[in-house]
Amino acid sequence: MLFWSVVVVIVVLVMVVVDWWRQTGEELESKRQTGEGLETKKETGEELESKTQTGEGLESKRQTGEELESKRQTGEELLKSKRVKAACGLSEGATALILIGTCTVFLVFICFFFFLQKIRQQRIQRKVVEKEGGDVVKPQTTYEGPHSPLSLLPPALVHALALASQSSHKEEENPPTFLTMEPPFSNNSLGRLWFSVYYDYLTSNLVLKVLHARYPKGRGWSSNPGEVWVEAVVLSPLNSVMATANTGTRRASSAPVFQQIFRFKVDDVEVTQYLLRLTLYDRSPDQPGEKASGAVIVPLSSLDLCSQETLARDLQ
Repeated sequence: MLFWSVVVVIVVLVMVVVDWWRQTGEELESKRQTGEGLETKKETGEELESKTQTGEGLESKRQTGEELESKRQTGEELLKSKRVKAACGLSEGATALILIGTCTVFLVFICFFFFLQKIRQQRIQRKVVEKEGGDVVKPQTTYEGPHSPLSLLPPALVHALALASQSSHKEEENPPTFLTMEPPFSNNSLGRLWFSVYYDYLTSNLVLKVLHARYPKGRGWSSNPGEVWVEAVVLSPLNSVMATANTGTRRASSAPVFQQIFRFKVDDVEVTQYLLRLTLYDRSPDQPGEKASGAVIVPLSSLDLCSQETLARDLQ
């Protein structure tokens, strides 16, 4: 609606300028014709002046020529003044055209700015909705999931375990196997978990994607192997729970696949101060309740939160 209003205003302004320009042209044409008449009279005066030189009896005509000469000068002055006024009128018209053009460009720029802003908002919304179909997980102050033994440890010990897990993962020297092309498990490993973590600065969300796991204690050969799932917890430096989420349950096989995405609302200033804890829980039909089969603790400060690279960590 704003665009069509701007178009109507521009058309009306152009019509007014064209009408004013046509009237000014007609006035200048009439003034030019008057100047040509005065020029003719000037030439007549010059002819009379030549006659006064050839005959003394043409003294009266000479006087008439002098009067015509004065009239010619008066006409030239009038013509000059009219030309000056016409030039001033043209300059005013040019100024009006410049102002109209400036206003038009400004209105078009405003319309284009609002159009780009609307497109940008739509793209941001589409990107948030379509980016891997994840659901936003809001922070909570209470911890309602299954209890893990690691939550009872002091923060310093939890941080030390995280550093040890990271260093043991980096110091693996065994080459990958031929069949799986994956590094073998370390001696104290309870399994392995694949995931990716990155930070979405547009929505201020920490995006976690839990992919799959390797679980040597899986009971996939059994008709009722039980269930496994992964619990994701965002911890503060003081080991307080900032947000938590659980994946869906899967068969307790040796290679459960989760492929689930979670979004935690975290401030971009504080995101590198938090820890990410991923715990694999196992519910066996032969034993009551569930147990934590292993956990991965990753300091977010040690990750490249701008990359969606897939990470693999041993369960400890």
